[in-house]
Amino acid sequence: MPRPTRIDQIRHQFEQPGLAQHLWKLRADQSRRISRQSRPDTIITVPHFTGSRKDYLLSPVKGSIMLFWAPRGSKVIADLADAYAAGDDDTLRRLSAQAAREMKRHPVASLDEGFQILLDSPMYFDVMYGDKELAGKLTLPQGDAYGAIGFAYNGGAVNDGDFRFVQHQKNSVDADFSTLVVKVPPDLSEIEKLAVEAVPADMTGLNIGEATICPIATGALVAIVVALVTCAGGCEKMGEKLDRIRLSKAQLDTLGPLASARELLAVRREVFEQHGF
Repeated sequence: MPRPTRIDQIRHQFEQPGLAQHLWKLRADQSRRISRQSRPDTIITVPHFTGSRKDYLLSPVKGSIMLFWAPRGSKVIADLADAYAAGDDDTLRRLSAQAAREMKRHPVASLDEGFQILLDSPMYFDVMYGDKELAGKLTLPQGDAYGAIGFAYNGGAVNDGDFRFVQHQKNSVDADFSTLVVKVPPDLSEIEKLAVEAVPADMTGLNIGEATICPIATGALVAIVVALVTCAGGCEKMGEKLDRIRLSKAQLDTLGPLASARELLAVRREVFEQHGF
């Protein structure tokens, strides 16, 4: 029998008994916290990289939006932003090697441990795009360099000003993270461009998918899933599957542009879920 992957181990934890009780405690904890809103520090769009195959952990995956967060002032966020913006393969490979070593040192926590880390955290936060919740209750375990999570993206319009965080802080605690949003547009056919361009300006949330790593992505994305899971299921294979996704003219004619844009995102999100992105 093959050894369970890290993603399999994470999903197994969310199948354990007691999840409902943990969620009840989490809601009670949140009600005692101070909530405030913030915006991402940096948002960049990744240019098309040239050169070597993108087979490393932090590879920019076409058709994705990635979020990174780290303790306020962390140099790693600035390094990631510079590397993605410049298409710097060497730096991303170096940071990927460091991330891979960190993952090996951190076994997947149990459900009990993960929720306790969350409850003990001075601050956890929800990721929002407009009124759409992309991921909920993210934090950073003590000693971790940074966290990362990805969202499927169909290549349509995205308003940078609509990204925001709802931070839930313990009383009298001033906690914050440095944050980076990295947008990696997919290669679209002319038919696909017609579909995503039909999304109204007030409905651009249709172009971004919710987090897939947890079946309760809007309620329990806790410490056991934030330990650098980006592309943990295999960046190269995932990228190949995403590259094969195509919207046909027959689909566009049958579904119409708006439904076709939703379908394009849904298929991409399924690939993300298969690979634990």
